Amino acid sequence: MNANILELYFKLNLLMGAAFLWWVLTRQLAKVFRFETSHARQLKVARIIILSVLLSVPLVVFLNGFLPGWVKGVEKVVSRPGLIQEFTFTAGMGDLLKNKFRIGMITLAPEFVLFSLLLAGLLLQIGRMTIQVGRLRKIICGATEWKSINGIHLLISDSITSPFSTRALGSRQIVMPAQLLESPGNLRLAIKHELQHVRNGDLEWVILLEAIKVLCFWNPFAWLWHNEFDCLQEFACDEVLVNERKVNSQAYGICLLDVASNVSGRALLASSNMVPKFSLWQNHKTQLKRRILMLMKVSNKNNVMLKTICYSLLLGFGLSDTAVMVLAADSGGSAVPVKPVALKDAVPPKPVKPADKDVLPVLRVNPTYPAEALEHGTEGSVVVDFTIDENGKVQDAIAVKNCIETKGSDLKRVCVKEDDTFKESALTALSRWEYNPKMENGIAVKREHVQTMLRFQLNNDELPK
Repeated sequence: MNANILELYFKLNLLMGAAFLWWVLTRQLAKVFRFETSHARQLKVARIIILSVLLSVPLVVFLNGFLPGWVKGVEKVVSRPGLIQEFTFTAGMGDLLKNKFRIGMITLAPEFVLFSLLLAGLLLQIGRMTIQVGRLRKIICGATEWKSINGIHLLISDSITSPFSTRALGSRQIVMPAQLLESPGNLRLAIKHELQHVRNGDLEWVILLEAIKVLCFWNPFAWLWHNEFDCLQEFACDEVLVNERKVNSQAYGICLLDVASNVSGRALLASSNMVPKFSLWQNHKTQLKRRILMLMKVSNKNNVMLKTICYSLLLGFGLSDTAVMVLAADSGGSAVPVKPVALKDAVPPKPVKPADKDVLPVLRVNPTYPAEALEHGTEGSVVVDFTIDENGKVQDAIAVKNCIETKGSDLKRVCVKEDDTFKESALTALSRWEYNPKMENGIAVKREHVQTMLRFQLNNDELPK
């Protein structure tokens, strides 16, 4: 598996975790400042979040492919005083994955090890799903079809204790336990509950969340999101039935208690169960208590739209900042090689004028850390002299100094020898940088002999001031 794909996969998981933390924080703030909205609206917002997280992957791939270096100002660019601007780059995850290490006579690459572990875990999850799908199919095949409502198959089964709905096997199916036939009132309410899940589109969402849980099996936030949707879907369904479809709240609460008292066994794969059995936050009895208490509350419809806007803005602001930091931190792509220029052919650089010290890139592509340097733990720097043309593009880039560096006794980095290890990577990246062109009398002109130092480090030590 390509190191860039692995890196993007881990960034997706990191973003999923950050999104969940922002989600929980927003809900708590909403309670404190009393702009919390209904569970049905929260469910819609949660769905938008998950879709945004998933769509961020193809989006960032597209942007990196067609607009390399698309983030402007993601990281604060710091220019040290003096004639030469300096930028420090630490080895990223993609660079580290390309490195290799030895165990005895065996040479291994982290990229291969990670891929093997992920593949093994994925196969185990697929095996788990296969077993659960077989269990679900056995229940469906053993059930008796009662009737069909607008293409939704209503089944009666002796092998279950809680009503559920699913479309994991293709068609939309609602399965009722046979014991509910003894209570026609509860049977009608349970059918209304599961039909509401179908109307809400919950059956398709549980399939998507199961897929996410399989692909990101090692990520606890994938499981937390799955659990959160389980709860939200039930709360939202209860709200709609009682507040909009005028189901009697007392009778509905009694139905929930009766169904919960008979629940046994585990929840079925990719199904919407009337009383979820499993919760990472609370046990099903605590959840049931919350649902019953919610039925007793009078729905507050004051300033619903304003509350929803406040809720969405707070959540959106946090997520957008997090997404940029996570996904756009490394916006480089496959760079166009630059023909190396020998030092002996370099034009002696002219000092940069004091007025030019504020020349900073508006688009910066991070260089790739050379694999050879990673393998040997080498750090270094390259001083590049170049011209900024009338369009802000970099031209005529030449390396005027190439150094292998180490820390001196005063912890400052010192050049121990001249070496071209980092030159090609620095020139390749710098060729794709963009600047604001120099303006003279309202006309863009070239800015010649601008110098920049690109420093390559393997740690996050700050440069001495």
